[in-house]
Amino acid sequence: MMINNMSNVINDATKITHTTRTLLDPIAVTNQLNIYNAGVYNTPPYISDHFATYLYMNMDLQPSTSTKRRVWNYKRADFNKLNSLITNVDWSFISHGSLDEACELFTSKFIELAKTCIPNNFVIVRPNDKPWYTSDIMFASRQRDTLHDMAKTSTNVVDWNNYKKARKKINNMKKHAKLLLLNNLEFSLNDLSVNNPRQYWKMVKLLVKGNASQYNQIPPLKNSDQSFSLTDLDNANTLNNYFTSIDNVDDSSSELPDRVFRTNNRLDNFVISEQEITDVLSNLLPNKATGPDEISHRMLKSTTTTLCVPLCLLFNRSSPKPLKAGVPQG
Repeated sequence: MMINNMSNVINDATKITHTTRTLLDPIAVTNQLNIYNAGVYNTPPYISDHFATYLYMNMDLQPSTSTKRRVWNYKRADFNKLNSLITNVDWSFISHGSLDEACELFTSKFIELAKTCIPNNFVIVRPNDKPWYTSDIMFASRQRDTLHDMAKTSTNVVDWNNYKKARKKINNMKKHAKLLLLNNLEFSLNDLSVNNPRQYWKMVKLLVKGNASQYNQIPPLKNSDQSFSLTDLDNANTLNNYFTSIDNVDDSSSELPDRVFRTNNRLDNFVISEQEITDVLSNLLPNKATGPDEISHRMLKSTTTTLCVPLCLLFNRSSPKPLKAGVPQG
């Protein structure tokens, strides 16, 4: 048990005779679990000659949930139309209101235009899906489940036969998909490791996910008040509180040194040009992941000459006011 970082929480004997007291029913748990209470209680002799054991523990189960994500079909995208629509929009509305509101309006308007020019759809991301589990197998599995429900309801021999045929089809599809993945795996990894590192690590991630244990969560962490954090959010807060506590410097009595300017020149006007934005957008890597605003690098890179106009308005609005006024920043 020591090798596996486990310990027994039952300390009392579970079988008592006239001459012996023996612990025959231990409960072994990992040392990371928060055990509130554990012990033994008497059981009637006609049930068992052992005492029953019990424990109380706090467990927070976090099943992996499916999430929806929008995917864009860039192969069928009409970026000429998208650039034309962006050019025809009067972007003056992002010059009013707060900067946060302007950014939200810009994002919603750009996504609205992108939807009309780039085919898109929502897909369900399931963390526990196997790498060989394709959409065809998923669709056939749903048909099999529907036939199974019909057969249980009707108890008809024909319906049961249809269900059995669908079940056999699913099993054959799974075997074929697994075999196809394994046959292509060696050639795929060798080729991708040289020519496409991104796809190589994507394949490795799928394989690791497919073989990983279902219970690979972070174990409970102990807080400074001896309580335990069990959820992912609590663990994140515990780690954040710890690292901020060891890097907390008391500078309330410190005095800043006098600032000595090394030049008489001041930056009294800070303006970002459209050409500078175009240069930056042109150098974006198109295969980077999309953020929560759903605007991908490929969209930005394909609309550099037109999207630089509203972005220029936003970026110049976001420049610090003291800097625009020519006051040096501390």
